[in-house]
Amino acid sequence: MFQLKALRKILRLTTTYVDRRNTNQKIIDKANEFVREEGGKKEIRLFRQVHLNSKLKRLKKIITQPNTEINQITFRRGIETHIPPNRLQGRPSYKWTDRALIDSWEEIQQTQNQYRFATLNLNSNTITQTIIQHAINTIDD
Repeated sequence: MFQLKALRKILRLTTTYVDRRNTNQKIIDKANEFVREEGGKKEIRLFRQVHLNSKLKRLKKIITQPNTEINQITFRRGIETHIPPNRLQGRPSYKWTDRALIDSWEEIQQTQNQYRFATLNLNSNTITQTIIQHAINTIDD
């Protein structure tokens, strides 16, 4: 991962292959400690965490505004994703809404024990309401 490689160079740390104590979490912690010593107020986070949070914020914005055109285009009935009719043949396009719902469900499974082994079924009202409540309650604006 490029971000960790750059931080290792800046902090003059060897790779985990050379020294097992230099784990990814240790690299992030040391970088954040260095930022705090320099007087910075923000913290360094991995790119994948920032990207996931951005995606979930966008999902929250769409879910919480049910009467807008963007919501009606993205979600036809409730939280079910909309598939356009008469699609041309070819590779299926990447649907960020599907991926965002899956990522949101994985986050719910990690934080809430009662859903740890439940599978994602968008036709289940309990699961869709859980995803909506999770989006409203936990994602930063």
